[in-house]
Amino acid sequence: MQCRNCGASMPIGNEYCLACGVKSEREYLSTYWKKEFDKIEARNERYKGKWNWVAFFTSPIWFFTKGMWKKSLLLFALLFLTIDFGLFPLFTYIYGGARANYSYYKYMVEKQDFTENIGIKILLVLTVLILVVINIFYYSQGIEDILI
Repeated sequence: MQCRNCGASMPIGNEYCLACGVKSEREYLSTYWKKEFDKIEARNERYKGKWNWVAFFTSPIWFFTKGMWKKSLLLFALLFLTIDFGLFPLFTYIYGGARANYSYYKYMVEKQDFTENIGIKILLVLTVLILVVINIFYYSQGIEDILI
């Protein structure tokens, strides 16, 4: 964990930065989040957090309010691009419910808003591009039907 004031490395669990004395961000969290983070750390991150119903119903908004705006923008894009394809938008909500707590943990501890794996980034960009092409084709077919 990094100190939000001076950037020095802080051992997990310290209440104050050893370099500058500023209170750790974790100390400002509610009891619920402290317990969730403790469970994740106690199981060496094999535990990914419990189901989060608020994040399930409001995935992109939930991620945005927690400061994870990159993930929020990606989920908004996926929602927008897949809204006409039935169950595809459901993925966004299931992801939010299942991974929200762990994502928030990674964001708070490592300031990791998005994956650092370049392969996953490329896969996500390609997925969004494919969805854009599908949407363009889908809407262009609809416009031709209307014009004919």
